[in-house]
Amino acid sequence: MLVDMQFSRRTSTVINFEQYLRRCTASAISMSVRFPAFEMMRYWAEQNMFNFDDVAEDERARLAAKVYDCIGRKLAQIIRAAVR
Repeated sequence: MLVDMQFSRRTSTVINFEQYLRRCTASAISMSVRFPAFEMMRYWAEQNMFNFDDVAEDERARLAAKVYDCIGRKLAQIIRAAVR
């Protein structure tokens, strides 16, 4: 399984990830499953589901734990579906 990188609003303002994502997609074609972490996290950011900019610094670790919990659950769903 290929898992691409995480999305971050701050990082995306200085790095263009499109070429990297295209290569991930091309590599994933030969694999049976790709986990699109970048697109998923970008969608969450665009929908303002998880916004680290509006969270107090001491609460960011708790918010990050929620994000990783969601990622873990989605990853588990994909793995579960793939092994069936």
